[in-house]
Amino acid sequence: MKVPISVIVPAFNAAENVGRLACSLAGSNYKVYELFVVDDGSADGTAEAVAGFSARIISLQKRMGPACARNIGAREASGDILFFIDSDVVLGDGALGIVAAAFDERPDLDGFCMLTSKIPANPGYLPSYMALSERFWLHNRTLNGRRSVTVDNGFSARCGAIRKALFDKMGGFDTRYKLPSIEDTDFIYKLPKGSKIVLSAEHEIAHIWPTSFMKIIRSYCIRSFLWAGLFLRKRRLDIISPATGREGVKRSLALLSAASLILSLLYLKAAYLFYLFSCAYFAANFDFFRYLYKEKGVRFALVSIAMHYLSSIAITISALLGVIRYFAMSGVK
Repeated sequence: MKVPISVIVPAFNAAENVGRLACSLAGSNYKVYELFVVDDGSADGTAEAVAGFSARIISLQKRMGPACARNIGAREASGDILFFIDSDVVLGDGALGIVAAAFDERPDLDGFCMLTSKIPANPGYLPSYMALSERFWLHNRTLNGRRSVTVDNGFSARCGAIRKALFDKMGGFDTRYKLPSIEDTDFIYKLPKGSKIVLSAEHEIAHIWPTSFMKIIRSYCIRSFLWAGLFLRKRRLDIISPATGREGVKRSLALLSAASLILSLLYLKAAYLFYLFSCAYFAANFDFFRYLYKEKGVRFALVSIAMHYLSSIAITISALLGVIRYFAMSGVK
């Protein structure tokens, strides 16, 4: 029987989390869907974690990356709507019905994405920091105070639905991205001008965030490095990722501050530069720090300033390396 929605979940070593997603899908009040879990060469029993649910499990022999896993699931899907959900997402009871209703009510709609709640699905400082960071960015830049917005330059593969006909026409995700990185950003750049994609915070999802500082920094570095080259090739910004010229300047102030601190060990007068760049960094990011203070209090905000400062240095260095690589590769060509 043909179903309206095909849910596609790429999963790599996700045994700990994917069961929560499968449970949230099984508890949905919308039942007319098919579920594909694409086990991307996992070694932790990911397939076994969803074996008790009504899911078709596609097991890959080796890790191909989430882009390839999503494409494989899409090829097998029979639904007119492809609903991509990451394995570390937990849906609300009405999520599937909301997606189905959105497309039924708007025949001109091309895609529908649910944004992430400021309350993480797992406890701890880092999950809270990541959830609040994303909430602040999306609500201040993408939604600009609105509960939902229709755009043609945004899509989130974390929890996003798109018409299969459009997805096939676009050729799917770029399988050259072997790690979770910017494959969805690259996908956004391929969206036809005039596409109608709804980004909605009216019905939020819960996300299971990393609890390792080094894992978060590594992810930031990979994304920044790859994004720099992608931006230089495309020369345009999307509305989902926190990548703008203004944001780049705000982040780079942390690197300038750190560099001037190191320089002050050799030249004492460089300490004035450290003071100048540090004040500029704090002032530029004050709205974000104030938001964290209002949400979680003084202690949380102070720790988060250090987190933001260190991650800004890593992001800026990675982006600069990405720029250098882009021009070096351009020179080779």
